[in-house]
Amino acid sequence: MTDRVVVTNDETSYIVESVGEVGPQGEQGIQGETGLQGVQGQKGDTGLTGPQGPQGIQGVQGPKGDQGDIGPQGLQGSQGAAGEPGTSVRILGTVQAIENLPPNANPGEGYVVSSDGDLYFYTDLDGWTSAGQIVGPEGPQGPQGIQGTQGIQGEAGPQGIQGIQGIQGDKGDTGATGPAGNVRPLISGKWYTYEWAGGSISALSFTPLEGRLMSAALNVYQTITIDRIGIVLSTYGSTGSVLRLGIYNDSGFYSPGTLLLDAGTVAGTDTGSGTTRTISLNSLQLQTGTYWLAIVHQGGSSTRASVYGTSNSSGDSRVYPSSDNPISATFSGYRRSSVTGALDVYNDWVPNSSNLPLLSVRVV
Repeated sequence: MTDRVVVTNDETSYIVESVGEVGPQGEQGIQGETGLQGVQGQKGDTGLTGPQGPQGIQGVQGPKGDQGDIGPQGLQGSQGAAGEPGTSVRILGTVQAIENLPPNANPGEGYVVSSDGDLYFYTDLDGWTSAGQIVGPEGPQGPQGIQGTQGIQGEAGPQGIQGIQGIQGDKGDTGATGPAGNVRPLISGKWYTYEWAGGSISALSFTPLEGRLMSAALNVYQTITIDRIGIVLSTYGSTGSVLRLGIYNDSGFYSPGTLLLDAGTVAGTDTGSGTTRTISLNSLQLQTGTYWLAIVHQGGSSTRASVYGTSNSSGDSRVYPSSDNPISATFSGYRRSSVTGALDVYNDWVPNSSNLPLLSVRVV
């Protein structure tokens, strides 16, 4: 059976017919014309690596690369040959200038010259030769070191010469109160009066002037309580004679100040009750300090009463018994004239250096 095959190639169609059995191969025909370009085939697989080609020619030298890392330390080399013996330098001290160097020295001896700071050493060949400065410039101050341990105390030095007189310093603070002195204890119910420097109280009798207020200091050295104030008459006065008694505070300048108490009056006449005249004070407390016992004759009688007192004009009063030592003062008391009626505060007291009445207080 004959097969009919139609082959189409774009615009040209070929009809191939098979007729009968295949005959023997004929002679090769002439070269046909080159056919049209076939379609692009798929990419084939990568072929096997070929053999290495011959070495190319050397290229030009490239730029210098970065420095590599430091390699490991190499092995220690063999010891070198011994050198020639050197000359040591023995520094003997310091001289001020080059001309102060000794003219002769042993080789290797040296001195530091202060003027330039160089070290000079001596050789037999060259004499003195400078080795340059061996001390560099002074560096900055280092940090504060830690405190060292306490050293042992040195021996006392010799007495220095006396310095010049310094200027007077400011007044110091008031010191603490000192211990109580050796004071005789007060006896309750006992009468106390001022006492004069130099000995006992004289039994002097004198007549106070009319209206003259006289006062004597009573220095109290411990707190006391008194319940009476009194005076002792030496002679009686006539009808109308009265004596007014009182107590003043100190002014701060050892003189009478403000009025503490007007105790009232006692009779200067003979009342048949004796010569001691007292006034009750209803337990009056006196703190440590100075007080002034005062008396004035009032009444205008023709004959004034006389009282016991003292004529000592340089003493100081206090509240202790007469066996205690007193403290001296420059005058005995103060007075003021023309005092009538009740006592008051006065600013015109004058020193009274003559007779003073012997006033007393009774301690509870």
